[in-house]
Amino acid sequence: MPDLLAYYAAIRKVSTTPFDVQRTARLELEWWIVHRERNRLPAGALDRALADLAAEIYQMPRERFAEHARYRAEAMVLRDHRAEANGASESDWQTIHGLLRHSWTSLWHALNEADWSAKKQH
Repeated sequence: MPDLLAYYAAIRKVSTTPFDVQRTARLELEWWIVHRERNRLPAGALDRALADLAAEIYQMPRERFAEHARYRAEAMVLRDHRAEANGASESDWQTIHGLLRHSWTSLWHALNEADWSAKKQH
């Protein structure tokens, strides 16, 4: 936890969006725990944990990050399943890459559409 606190404190210092460093560090740790324990948790728990983290960092509703989180979680789980089954193939890595690309593109849209909407209201 100390490393996560230091990490998010450093990000907070340069961020223009105020967020709670303690809460963000806890949410970061939480998604790691959910990821590790996902087989014992309800479906969608990892997606929610990842969306909660993004929502806290960017101070926006969790729903804005649902797609980002879903793609990211799917990439993680695919990689884990392939590793458990003796490794990922080149095709698996391409699929993982595509999922992550969709995830980060979705994050970009969630953030930039919010900026556009705010500018449009002014």
